Amino acid sequence: MIMPILTRERRRSPRLRCEKPVKVRCGVTGKYLAGETVDLSDGGCLMRLDRRVIVESGQAVRVGIAHRQLQSLILADDMVEGTIVRRFGHGDAQHVAVSF
Repeated sequence: MIMPILTRERRRSPRLRCEKPVKVRCGVTGKYLAGETVDLSDGGCLMRLDRRVIVESGQAVRVGIAHRQLQSLILADDMVEGTIVRRFGHGDAQHVAVSF
């Protein structure tokens, strides 16, 4: 008898595909990193950073997501606190999942 594989969704809110410019401030170094969101939910986001950087799960960051596609300035007051929950690399870019 073949049984279906049951998976449990761990997310509290649905993810929506959303590609917007993003700015991340590393809580350890204070450096800013640029990238783009891949998807977004009420509880966090997955983003693709422009270059590979050393970040670890559990690390505190501040995240700013542009409201408009061509928005070039994201103010520090518009950024929210987050925690890196996982990371993985693809080529020269790095994907980072953050919970808010």
